[in-house]
Amino acid sequence: MMAALPDAPLLIPVIDVMAGMVVHARGGNREQYQPLRSKLTNSVSPRTVASVLMHAAQATECYVADLDGIMGRVPVSAAVLAMLAEGIGPVWLDVGLSARKPISVLPTGLSIRPVIGFETCDSLEVLRTSLNAWTESPLAFSLDLRNGQLVGNVNGWRVAGKQDAVGVATQVIEAGVRTLIVLDLARVGETSGCGSEELIATLHCKFPEVALIAGGGIRNWADVVCLGHAGASAVLVATALHTNAIRLPQPVS
Repeated sequence: MMAALPDAPLLIPVIDVMAGMVVHARGGNREQYQPLRSKLTNSVSPRTVASVLMHAAQATECYVADLDGIMGRVPVSAAVLAMLAEGIGPVWLDVGLSARKPISVLPTGLSIRPVIGFETCDSLEVLRTSLNAWTESPLAFSLDLRNGQLVGNVNGWRVAGKQDAVGVATQVIEAGVRTLIVLDLARVGETSGCGSEELIATLHCKFPEVALIAGGGIRNWADVVCLGHAGASAVLVATALHTNAIRLPQPVS
């Protein structure tokens, strides 16, 4: 058993909400997602699942992907709005903000920490507008990847191509973002390992003042520790909690 690290990354539990229920996200193929099956709860209620995962991870915050919002079906889904209104602590929330869906669609006064994802963020100008309009809480930018390649409107950014995640990160940090999420959608729910350690290490070396959150494919504590060594201050987890592959307290030697 490995030794626990006092400065290991925080665990941030994730719930993916679609059609009013929590679903099991796998590989970014959203149309194929099925209702959640978990060893921790029989519920698919967003509020219940979030509470169970936060307790299991000893977390004070969580990450919510509003898939109906991200896919453009609604501005913010009713199920997510209801969960937020009940109050569960700070929520990193991705609803697919874009030029057509400004940050003003988000309700205020509900401990929301908006996530703007490269997948839906049309350009740097959209991000700048959001930063100017939202003053309630920290805002994160998500470097959305699929097998290490950027997913989104690459042509709307001054980057060398789909492989230039560092170029995007440089622009958003210069715009004022201080929290970056590195999320490989192809690895979500697949327990195949994160695969973004090298990118995270590069970003940490280049921007040591920026908080880095890693996500996608986390299998176990070894992956969490490895991402911490690379420079991640927090790790997004879902499947590894639902399967009990990650439990707290962290194992010690």
